[in-house]
Amino acid sequence: MPRSANIKLVLLVTAVVIVVGTLLYTRSLVERLLQRERDVADLYAKSLEFIANSPAELTDYSFVFNEVIRSIDFPMILSDANDEPMEPYLTNARNLEIDSLLPPAKQREILISFIKKLDQQHTPIKVRFTFSETDTVVQHLHYGADQWLETHPEAGEAQRS
Repeated sequence: MPRSANIKLVLLVTAVVIVVGTLLYTRSLVERLLQRERDVADLYAKSLEFIANSPAELTDYSFVFNEVIRSIDFPMILSDANDEPMEPYLTNARNLEIDSLLPPAKQREILISFIKKLDQQHTPIKVRFTFSETDTVVQHLHYGADQWLETHPEAGEAQRS
């Protein structure tokens, strides 16, 4: 084999290794981002349960408001047990672009549509508020991929596999 063919073969193999390595690394990063989203959503749900189930005078909510909520950078909606968005709609939804001037019925309609889309990405997290042995309220926390994953559908493939 001529020397130039050997160089071309080495360059081709090197390029393939770089491409495969980059794809594997990107997939690993996406999987870590998705796990982080799940962990933050789960922490938020547990924080809501903690706040609701703790006596008000014994509870310091600053961690929840300063750390947990601030770290949420992906779409999230809180709904009742029947997957109806909780009012006030804009307070119980995060990182969704909804016009605050829309009538509440239209906001609700948009959020229901978002809930269906988010539920295709992840199973909602159940949030349980227990007020007594017989009085428990269940809500659902719907969450989905952050905006970067939304704009890079090829990266989201790692989420579904």
